[in-house]
Formats: sequence, structure tokens, C-alpha cells
Amino acid sequence: MSKLNILNLFWILLIVFFLASIPMAEAWNPYLACKATCNAGYLSCMSVYGNVQICNVALRSCFARCL
Repeated sequence: MSKLNILNLFWILLIVFFLASIPMAEAWNPYLACKATCNAGYLSCMSVYGNVQICNVALRSCFARCL
């Protein structure tokens, strides 16, 4: 293998390892996964209702369930 092929293989493996480590980190720390879900819900709420007060109440309620 040429040096360029080895370098490309290294970068591909590094990217695959990084992408595989994200779900593992969420499984290791479910609090982070819960907060990420709450944040996604907040963004969905804002896109549907566009009301910060309603969405903030929902976000706080969701964060309380993460504890």
C-alpha cells in the first residue's frame, strides 16, 4: 500500500471510530441523551408553535424528568 492509501485508511477509521463513540457516550451517560432529546423537542416546539414561553415550560418539564 502506498503512503497515501494508508493515510486515507487512517482518516476513514478515525471518522468511523468517532461516529461509533457518540452513541456509546450516550449509552454510558443517559443524562446526556435525555438532555439531547429535550433540546430536540424544544426545537420542534419552536418550529410548530413559535412561542418561547410555551416551549420553555415544556423544556423545563423535560429536563426535570432527566434527573
